[in-house]
Parts: sequence; structure tokens; C-alpha cells
Amino acid sequence: MEEEHDEPVGAAEGAKEDRHRLKRGNEEGMLAVSLDYEGALQQRIKEGQARWREQIRKERTAVQHESHNSLAGDEDHAFESRAKRLKARYERDLSALELSEREARARYLEMKCVLSKKEEEIVYLRARLHSHDLEMAELHNMLRPVDE
Repeated sequence: MEEEHDEPVGAAEGAKEDRHRLKRGNEEGMLAVSLDYEGALQQRIKEGQARWREQIRKERTAVQHESHNSLAGDEDHAFESRAKRLKARYERDLSALELSEREARARYLEMKCVLSKKEEEIVYLRARLHSHDLEMAELHNMLRPVDE
């Protein structure tokens, strides 16, 4: 008789361990995705800024070489014209990069919001699971013979 009653308890404990293991895996996975996305976003921003700095340095060097090869009067005009074009281009590209950064941050915040909602759902489901476990224990105790 006792063996019949031990099986549901063992099964319930096994199911409980499985639930805890799945819950931990889910939480670790969600945290890893959030951290990976933020790191990738920061890396993209740094790479874009480094690329633009390098391009501007190269173009500035080219302008300086152009200005040395020009006549004295044309040199200043060519340098200023080129510098204005570079500045306008840099500002356009920088504003595009900032817009992309804002969009990426907005997506990141949306993901954080979803993660928060999922965590709240986990807490709710954990509470429901606990109440079901208590009900199962109560039923198990009711089904246990009185002579024990």
C-alpha cells in the first residue's frame, strides 16, 4: 500500500525539479539575449564612429595634399570648399547614425519591456504552481490510509 502512495510523491518531486530546471534555463537565456543585444548595439556604434573618424582623417589628408598642389589663391578656396563638403557629409552621416542608434535603443527598450512582462508572468505561474503543489499534497494526504 505504501508503495502506491510514494509514486505520486516521487512523480510530483520529479516534475517540480523539471519545472525549476526549465525556469532557470529560461531566465538565463532571456538575460543572455538582453546583454548580447546591448553589447552588439554598443559595438556597432563604436565601429561606425571609428569608420567615420578614419574616413575624415583620410579625406582631410587628401585635402591637404590638394591644397599643396594648387596655386596659392586656389589653395585656400579648394581647401575651404572641400572642408565644407566634408563637414556637411559628416553631419548627414552622423545624424543618420544617431537616428539608427535611437531606433536600436527603442527596440532594446521594447525587448526589456517584454522581458519584464515575461518575468511577471513567471512569478504568477510560479505562485499558481505552488498552490497546485499544495493541493496535490493535500489530496495525497487525504488518500493516504488512516492506519498509517
